[in-house]
Amino acid sequence: MTFSTLLRQLQREHFPDGVQAFARALDIHITRLYRAMKKGGDPFDVRGCCRIAKVTGADLFLVLRAAGKGDIADDLVVLLKAPGLRTDSPARRRLYEVCAQLDEEQIRYVTGTIEILLRPPRAPIVAPVAKKSVHRCLKRQMHKRQELSYKGTLARI
Repeated sequence: MTFSTLLRQLQREHFPDGVQAFARALDIHITRLYRAMKKGGDPFDVRGCCRIAKVTGADLFLVLRAAGKGDIADDLVVLLKAPGLRTDSPARRRLYEVCAQLDEEQIRYVTGTIEILLRPPRAPIVAPVAKKSVHRCLKRQMHKRQELSYKGTLARI
């Protein structure tokens, strides 16, 4: 994907009001954005790519590669895989890639499903009882039955 194609796509998705709103969000002059969006236009520097990723939520590595800065993206990937630094697992990266292809309604459905899956399990209606208290309860019931049967025997005499 070319940088200009990526910019046009991000502008349509996140700033449907127009290019001017996109330029304001990126804090750049609109003519600079138009130069970058035209076919074969001038890509941004690394700082501009970071701004695009921050404002739109796009993957920074994708933006850097589209801007012709794949070597920097590769170096960052190596750096982030250094011990002690947190990186996304391949499964999470795949999830991001798949979600990037969804429209807004599909994202709402997927988000709702994930939120349902993340809910804590429902608490049991009756709290678990310790074995000793169950044993005591059964003993009391047996004593009551014995007392009732003893009283019934006395009443018959």
